[in-house]
Amino acid sequence: MTPVLPRLLVILLVGSLCTELQAGENPLGRTRTGDVGDGLQVAIPLTALVTSWVKGDDQGTRQFATGFAVTLATSYGLKSVISKERPDGRDDESFPSSHTAVSFHAAGYLHERYGWKWGLPAYIAASFVGYSRVHDDRHDEQDVIAGAALGWVAARWFTTELGGVQVTPQVGEDFVGVSVYKRF
Repeated sequence: MTPVLPRLLVILLVGSLCTELQAGENPLGRTRTGDVGDGLQVAIPLTALVTSWVKGDDQGTRQFATGFAVTLATSYGLKSVISKERPDGRDDESFPSSHTAVSFHAAGYLHERYGWKWGLPAYIAASFVGYSRVHDDRHDEQDVIAGAALGWVAARWFTTELGGVQVTPQVGEDFVGVSVYKRF
Protein backbone atom coordinates (compact mmCIF):
# COMPACT_ATOMS: atom_id res chain seq x y z
CA MET A 1 0.00 0.00 0.00
CA THR A 2 1.29 3.41 -0.95
CA PRO A 3 0.97 6.09 1.73
CA VAL A 4 -1.22 9.16 1.25
CA LEU A 5 1.61 11.71 1.46
CA PRO A 6 3.30 10.75 -1.85
CA ARG A 7 -0.03 11.10 -3.68
CA LEU A 8 -0.54 14.56 -2.20
CA LEU A 9 2.98 15.50 -3.23
CA VAL A 10 2.30 14.32 -6.80
CA ILE A 11 -0.89 16.43 -6.95
CA LEU A 12 0.96 19.45 -5.54
CA LEU A 13 3.82 18.94 -7.99
CA VAL A 14 1.49 18.79 -10.97
CA GLY A 15 -0.32 21.84 -9.58
CA SER A 16 2.97 23.71 -9.32
CA LEU A 17 3.83 22.80 -12.90
CA CYS A 18 0.43 24.02 -14.07
CA THR A 19 0.99 27.23 -12.10
CA GLU A 20 4.37 27.77 -13.75
CA LEU A 21 2.75 27.36 -17.17
CA GLN A 22 0.50 30.30 -16.24
CA ALA A 23 3.40 32.42 -14.94
CA GLY A 24 4.26 35.83 -16.34
CA GLU A 25 2.02 38.88 -16.33
CA ASN A 26 -0.73 38.74 -13.77
CA PRO A 27 -3.48 40.94 -15.24
CA LEU A 28 -6.17 39.53 -12.95
CA GLY A 29 -4.28 40.50 -9.80
CA ARG A 30 -4.02 36.95 -8.44
CA THR A 31 -1.79 36.32 -5.47
CA ARG A 32 0.62 33.39 -5.36
CA THR A 33 -2.06 31.55 -3.37
CA GLY A 34 -4.49 32.13 -6.25
CA ASP A 35 -1.92 30.97 -8.79
CA VAL A 36 -1.41 27.72 -6.88
CA GLY A 37 -5.19 27.30 -6.53
CA ASP A 38 -5.61 27.85 -10.27
CA GLY A 39 -2.90 25.27 -10.95
CA LEU A 40 -4.47 22.75 -8.59
CA GLN A 41 -7.92 23.15 -10.15
CA VAL A 42 -6.30 21.78 -13.32
CA ALA A 43 -3.96 19.31 -11.60
CA ILE A 44 -6.57 17.46 -9.55
CA PRO A 45 -8.83 16.56 -12.50
CA LEU A 46 -5.74 15.81 -14.60
CA THR A 47 -4.48 13.48 -11.86
CA ALA A 48 -7.86 11.70 -11.79
CA LEU A 49 -7.91 11.28 -15.55
CA VAL A 50 -4.28 10.11 -15.80
CA THR A 51 -4.78 7.72 -12.88
CA SER A 52 -7.69 6.06 -14.67
CA TRP A 53 -5.73 5.93 -17.92
CA VAL A 54 -2.62 4.42 -16.29
CA LYS A 55 -4.76 1.81 -14.52
CA GLY A 56 -6.46 0.96 -17.84
CA ASP A 57 -9.79 1.83 -16.24
CA ASP A 58 -11.95 2.71 -19.26
CA GLN A 59 -15.19 2.54 -17.28
CA GLY A 60 -13.72 4.90 -14.68
CA THR A 61 -12.54 7.28 -17.40
CA ARG A 62 -16.09 7.42 -18.80
CA GLN A 63 -17.53 7.94 -15.33
CA PHE A 64 -15.07 10.75 -14.64
CA ALA A 65 -15.77 12.45 -17.97
CA THR A 66 -19.54 12.25 -17.49
CA GLY A 67 -19.42 13.64 -13.96
CA PHE A 68 -16.95 16.34 -14.97
CA ALA A 69 -19.16 17.48 -17.87
CA VAL A 70 -22.25 17.56 -15.65
CA THR A 71 -20.34 19.48 -12.96
CA LEU A 72 -19.17 22.12 -15.44
CA ALA A 73 -22.55 22.44 -17.17
CA THR A 74 -24.40 22.74 -13.87
CA SER A 75 -21.89 25.21 -12.47
CA TYR A 76 -22.01 27.53 -15.47
CA GLY A 77 -25.78 27.13 -15.76
CA LEU A 78 -26.21 28.21 -12.14
CA LYS A 79 -23.81 31.13 -12.65
CA SER A 80 -25.88 32.45 -15.55
CA VAL A 81 -29.22 32.02 -13.74
CA ILE A 82 -28.16 33.34 -10.32
CA SER A 83 -25.89 36.21 -11.51
CA LYS A 84 -24.28 36.87 -8.12
CA GLU A 85 -21.59 39.56 -8.11
CA ARG A 86 -18.10 38.48 -7.07
CA PRO A 87 -16.66 40.00 -3.90
CA ASP A 88 -14.05 41.84 -6.00
CA GLY A 89 -16.80 43.25 -8.27
CA ARG A 90 -15.18 41.86 -11.43
CA ASP A 91 -18.36 40.23 -12.81
CA ASP A 92 -21.61 38.56 -11.77
CA GLU A 93 -20.51 34.92 -12.05
CA SER A 94 -19.68 34.20 -8.44
CA PHE A 95 -22.14 31.45 -7.50
CA PRO A 96 -21.11 28.64 -7.41
CA SER A 97 -17.31 28.44 -7.59
CA SER A 98 -16.56 26.32 -10.66
CA HIS A 99 -12.87 26.04 -9.66
CA THR A 100 -13.98 24.41 -6.43
CA ALA A 101 -16.67 22.33 -8.15
CA VAL A 102 -14.29 20.66 -10.62
CA SER A 103 -11.65 20.17 -7.92
CA PHE A 104 -14.10 18.46 -5.57
CA HIS A 105 -15.57 16.43 -8.42
CA ALA A 106 -12.11 15.05 -9.22
CA ALA A 107 -11.32 14.46 -5.54
CA GLY A 108 -14.67 12.75 -5.04
CA TYR A 109 -14.08 10.63 -8.13
CA LEU A 110 -10.67 9.49 -6.86
CA HIS A 111 -12.19 8.69 -3.47
CA GLU A 112 -15.23 6.83 -4.82
CA ARG A 113 -13.31 4.92 -7.49
CA TYR A 114 -10.00 4.14 -5.79
CA GLY A 115 -10.58 4.72 -2.07
CA TRP A 116 -9.34 7.03 0.63
CA LYS A 117 -5.68 6.54 -0.22
CA TRP A 118 -6.37 8.51 -3.42
CA GLY A 119 -9.24 10.61 -2.14
CA LEU A 120 -7.68 12.12 0.98
CA PRO A 121 -4.79 13.94 -0.70
CA ALA A 122 -7.11 15.11 -3.47
CA TYR A 123 -9.64 16.46 -0.93
CA ILE A 124 -6.81 18.34 0.82
CA ALA A 125 -5.73 19.89 -2.49
CA ALA A 126 -9.36 20.67 -3.44
CA SER A 127 -9.88 22.38 -0.09
CA PHE A 128 -6.89 24.59 -0.83
CA VAL A 129 -8.49 25.53 -4.18
CA GLY A 130 -11.59 26.68 -2.31
CA TYR A 131 -9.48 28.55 0.23
CA SER A 132 -7.56 30.31 -2.55
CA ARG A 133 -10.80 31.51 -4.20
CA VAL A 134 -11.92 33.16 -0.94
CA HIS A 135 -8.41 34.43 -0.15
CA ASP A 136 -8.19 36.19 -3.54
CA ASP A 137 -11.67 37.69 -3.13
CA ARG A 138 -13.05 35.84 -6.16
CA HIS A 139 -15.73 34.11 -4.08
CA ASP A 140 -17.22 34.14 -0.64
CA GLU A 141 -17.62 31.07 1.53
CA GLN A 142 -21.13 30.21 0.26
CA ASP A 143 -19.89 30.12 -3.35
CA VAL A 144 -17.07 27.75 -2.42
CA ILE A 145 -19.26 25.49 -0.27
CA ALA A 146 -21.86 25.27 -3.05
CA GLY A 147 -19.15 24.46 -5.61
CA ALA A 148 -17.65 21.79 -3.37
CA ALA A 149 -21.08 20.24 -2.77
CA LEU A 150 -21.92 20.30 -6.48
CA GLY A 151 -18.67 18.56 -7.46
CA TRP A 152 -18.89 16.03 -4.65
CA VAL A 153 -22.51 15.11 -5.43
CA ALA A 154 -21.68 14.63 -9.12
CA ALA A 155 -18.78 12.36 -8.18
CA ARG A 156 -21.01 10.32 -5.85
CA TRP A 157 -23.75 10.08 -8.48
CA PHE A 158 -21.63 9.07 -11.50
CA THR A 159 -18.78 7.08 -9.92
CA THR A 160 -18.67 3.51 -8.68
CA GLU A 161 -15.96 1.80 -6.69
CA LEU A 162 -13.56 -0.10 -8.94
CA GLY A 163 -14.91 -3.62 -8.97
CA GLY A 164 -17.91 -2.55 -6.87
CA VAL A 165 -21.62 -2.65 -7.51
CA GLN A 166 -23.17 0.02 -9.70
CA VAL A 167 -26.86 0.83 -9.25
CA THR A 168 -28.34 3.03 -11.97
CA PRO A 169 -31.85 4.47 -12.08
CA GLN A 170 -33.81 3.52 -15.20
CA VAL A 171 -36.85 5.43 -16.47
CA GLY A 172 -38.85 4.61 -19.58
CA GLU A 173 -42.24 5.47 -21.00
CA ASP A 174 -43.96 2.69 -19.08
CA PHE A 175 -41.51 1.72 -16.35
CA VAL A 176 -39.34 2.99 -13.52
CA GLY A 177 -36.64 0.82 -11.99
CA VAL A 178 -32.97 0.27 -11.37
CA SER A 179 -30.26 -1.76 -13.01
CA VAL A 180 -27.57 -3.40 -10.92
CA TYR A 181 -24.10 -4.01 -12.36
CA LYS A 182 -21.27 -5.91 -10.66
CA ARG A 183 -17.85 -6.28 -12.21
CA PHE A 184 -16.10 -9.57 -11.41
